[in-house]
Amino acid sequence: MAADQIPIGRGVKQGENPAQFQDSVLRPNIVPDRASPTVASYFRVPPVWIGEQPTLPVNQVLPITWGHETILRLTMACGIKIRVQRDGLFAFDFTDFLPATYTIIPGYIHPEAPHRVPKEHTAAEQQAENIAIFRAQIMNAHQACLTTAEALVRQRSAAMGFPVNAWNTFKSISLDAVPPYYDDTEDERAVARNVYNNSYEIRREHDMSRRLLELDVVAKSFDLLDQVIASSPTAVAMVEGAYMAASRSVEKRFGESVVLGWTVCEQLVSVAWQRLLDSKKSTNEHNIMTGKRIDKLTGRDYTASVMTEVLELSGVLSADVYNYLEKGRKARNAWAHSMQTPNDTDVNACISGIKILFKQLLDIDLALQTGGRGGVPQWPIWMLHRSVP
Repeated sequence: MAADQIPIGRGVKQGENPAQFQDSVLRPNIVPDRASPTVASYFRVPPVWIGEQPTLPVNQVLPITWGHETILRLTMACGIKIRVQRDGLFAFDFTDFLPATYTIIPGYIHPEAPHRVPKEHTAAEQQAENIAIFRAQIMNAHQACLTTAEALVRQRSAAMGFPVNAWNTFKSISLDAVPPYYDDTEDERAVARNVYNNSYEIRREHDMSRRLLELDVVAKSFDLLDQVIASSPTAVAMVEGAYMAASRSVEKRFGESVVLGWTVCEQLVSVAWQRLLDSKKSTNEHNIMTGKRIDKLTGRDYTASVMTEVLELSGVLSADVYNYLEKGRKARNAWAHSMQTPNDTDVNACISGIKILFKQLLDIDLALQTGGRGGVPQWPIWMLHRSVP
């Protein structure tokens, strides 16, 4: 049978009664209306305790419910509701945050024979997936804010949390629901949560090491996240991009780091460029900023490199920022065009430019870790001689 001859399921738009898709009655050949999750959560890895650490005698198993206690609950200015557990699980209720709220996926009636899903159903499913991606971006931006808050409030630098993605966050329809524990060979974060929270109730002589994050640090992180969300429509993606660039640097993947970092630099340079043009338009006494000239100045001839030169000559960018951007741009181009691996100095220059521009243009503080554990152990030389035949 040709594809165009396969019947399409029928929904409300085809005249079907909407009640049959919305009640709790299970009917054959009916896919009911569904709602995507209202809540998404992430469990921070490496793990932390929030507010306080456990004090238990040796060999006593910590009750798993102790870590589930709610330590902080708040509503952000943007409308996102937050619940933080003692074990380092951060839950976000996006119901009242319209850019990432839940999606209704319309149901339909289908024949028993092979059929095509109505386009309204598949479009809503895709919208829900896109929203899940945006939610993960917000949670990664929060991880950047959490690291920054620790630096601002407690004046210390520590390992950043590992990035999350759309599918390995925990989903639910209630802010108060504790995500269930499960093993999944494709979801290392779920397995890590099992191990760190000891859902297997394994007795150890010593508990696994876990840092403490104070409540004032956590509260500050959500203030910073509110600031990011309110500052610019693209700020969440840019902060996540900077955070991902730093994360790749921690992994010693410097090529990927400079590509991500330079992308954020380009976006920030474009913000500075647009502000410069706006300032010239506002003082356009002799009508020199015509529409054609603006089109030219925002066209392809004015690359990020050219913009950077003009912005530095105009005094918008300092000499230090200019040098950071030049170093980051050249490292990115060398990697992208000839696979020349950058070094940590190139990455640090790129991240430094990002941090300064975020503060200068959007008044957003970012403190991102770029260094990480080494990958090569070392042994005394006499051991090497003993092992050589």
